[in-house]
Amino acid sequence: MIDKKKLMVFYFAYQEIARSIDLEQYNLTSNQQKMLFSIDTIEEITIKQLLKILDISKQALNVACRDLRERNLVYTGPSKTDKRKKVVFLTDGGKALIEKIEAEQLKFINDICDSTNYNWEDTMKKLTKQYLDDIRK
Repeated sequence: MIDKKKLMVFYFAYQEIARSIDLEQYNLTSNQQKMLFSIDTIEEITIKQLLKILDISKQALNVACRDLRERNLVYTGPSKTDKRKKVVFLTDGGKALIEKIEAEQLKFINDICDSTNYNWEDTMKKLTKQYLDDIRK
């Protein structure tokens, strides 16, 4: 059974993973990084699905998406299976960027997993400790 302490560990471990990447070096916001990740992960993701995942307004999504389009990282088009649906795709540049970010995050996570002998609970606790130690500074 999951108790309150384990819920806290899960939440703060995720926060540590999310902030392990300096998104400023890529000129990305956290919403844009989540968009790229979602587009890369979910085949034929729609604007509606991105709104649900990111839990942001249509206006905020449009601003973020416009910036990514202008930087030639994403484009929109009709779904291959249902032409009525508008889906978002990664360009080659967008694919390369998200793969670079994911590689950094995976290295970060694997380094911590190595230090805990791949014990998932110890890994999560270590991530949480790092996060809480840093915000207490």
